[in-house]
Formats: sequence, structure tokens, C-alpha cells
Amino acid sequence: MISAVVPMRNEEENAEGCLLSLKEALERTGEEWEIVVVDDSSYDSTPSIVGRLGFARLIRIEEEERPKGAVGKNYALVRGYEESRGDVLLFLDADVRLSPYSLKRLLRRFREVDMLSVSPEQVYGSPWEASLQPMIFKLLGTLYPLESVSDPDSPVAAANGQFIMIRREVYEAVGTHRAVMGEVLEDVRLAERVKRTGYRLLFLHGRRYGVRARMYSSLEGMVMGWAKNLVPLLKGRVRLGLWYGLMNLFESLAGWSFTFGTAAYGEYGLAMGLFLLFNLYFAHRFRTHSRLYTLVHSTVGSILFLITLYVSWRWYSRGKVLWRGREYAV
Repeated sequence: MISAVVPMRNEEENAEGCLLSLKEALERTGEEWEIVVVDDSSYDSTPSIVGRLGFARLIRIEEEERPKGAVGKNYALVRGYEESRGDVLLFLDADVRLSPYSLKRLLRRFREVDMLSVSPEQVYGSPWEASLQPMIFKLLGTLYPLESVSDPDSPVAAANGQFIMIRREVYEAVGTHRAVMGEVLEDVRLAERVKRTGYRLLFLHGRRYGVRARMYSSLEGMVMGWAKNLVPLLKGRVRLGLWYGLMNLFESLAGWSFTFGTAAYGEYGLAMGLFLLFNLYFAHRFRTHSRLYTLVHSTVGSILFLITLYVSWRWYSRGKVLWRGREYAV
């Protein structure tokens, strides 16, 4: 039996789309299934939307119920696990959308391993997202290569908390999310425990399996969301992040400088050629993370990345991060 656990906090924009796609994907697997939605003290219409759909079990967590020091999502996942019955657990974020046959295909891959995580294909709904998100995922792809994560002989471990499928006995053997209750980067920490214990881990890209997500719908939410995770994803190597952001910004400014410098001498044809060449360079460099990444995207993305890195550094320097209206000690 597959137990899908979906934590939600003020997800009125995502609840229906996520649950409907999840239900259809579960039905196509031919397996028994259940959906457990854990409402983490929402103050919007999330609970009523879930109730109206009628096919998911809804659990409500009140604000005072959350243990001291626990990250809200982690506690919600534990509560969902405790209420579930399946031998296969699927932890899914509300911003994820599944194609009808995605779970059927992923279950075939899951037979080979003990834990499977998918990095969803990202949907960009604004120029800000299309600029910053590919830059961050490009960096993460270098720090946590999917091939290394999936290699049992490699020490590299990672997961994307938007989609994690794990065997119940394995989840319990590594301590469940209770073992990482106070961790902001709970998905990576859980993956580290799974791999360190000797279980098989598989990390896949969602593009081939019809798993998509739009992580953030506002510029502020995107910066705060990545600021919450960026320093620990870099393993504290802020200088590495600074070098990465500045090098991308330098390349972008070089592109503009060569283009406008050439145009200033009246060589408009050559300027247009250089502009096209730089755009082709960035499109090729970020091709696995964006359908079209341009010189403009790189310039804006570099600036946003450096701002996000600064916010993340400030938060971790003072030992507290802000997320979804809550403050967490780190």
C-alpha cells in the first residue's frame, strides 16, 4: 500500500491541483493507496479545499501542538507518517504536480532501491524565477551530482523534499523525520542517514518522469526560501557561493560590455553578433535547468543570487532563519 503524506501550510493556491494530480497518478499504479494531508496551522482556506475534495484524510496541527525547536514541516511529516498505514511512504510537497503515469514509472525504479527522491522539473512563472532558479540548480547539480548521490560507493548524499519515496521499515530504521526534527535542510539530512546506514538511494530528475513544480510565486518568497537553505546546502562555504555568484556576474557584465563597446564604435553588425553569441553561451550552459537562459537572465540571476546569499549568511550568522511566518533556531 502507498501512503502519500502531503504537508500543507496556507496552500490554498496549490491544494486542489496537487491532490487531483496525485490521486490520478496513484490510481494508475494499480496499488492500494491513501492520501494523508497534514494541515500545519493554516489560516487560509486550505482545510476547506481539502475537505471539499473528499478523498484525502485531513489532520490538523494547532500552533501550540508543535514541539519546541521542531521545524513545522518536519513535525507535519512525522504526524502524517504516524497516521498512515502503507508499507511505501510518499512525501510530497503541495507545489508538486504529477503526470498520470509518473508514479507508475517511478515505482519501477523504486524496486531497485530503499529510498527514491525526485528533483521536479521547475516551472517558472515570472522573470525573477526564470533568472535565479536555474542558477541555483546549476550550482546544486555541481555540489550534489545525481550520479554520485545514486552511487552506493560515493559519500555524496542528497534528496529533494518535494518528492521522497521510502520504504516504511527503512524510514523507521533511520529514525523517521524525528531524527531531523530541528533541521531546516531535513531532506538532505534524511538522505545522509539513509546512505550512511547502508541503504540504497536513488536521485532522479523529474523531467523524464512528469514531475513538475513551481516552488515560489513571489520574489520575496523565493529569496527567503532559498536564503533558508543556501548556507547549509553550501555546507557553510559562503566564499564558494560568493565566487560562483561573482563569476556569473562578471561573465554577464563582460557580455554587455563587449556588445555596447562594439556598438559605440559603430560596428552594429558585430555588436549584434556578439550579443547573440553570449546568449547562445548562457543558453547552452544552463540548458539542463532552463529552456531558454539568456544574458538578461544571467545578469538578473547573478544579482539575485548574491542578495540571497547575503540574506542567508546574515540569518545563519545570527542563528535564526525566517520561513512561513515562523522563526527557527539554526
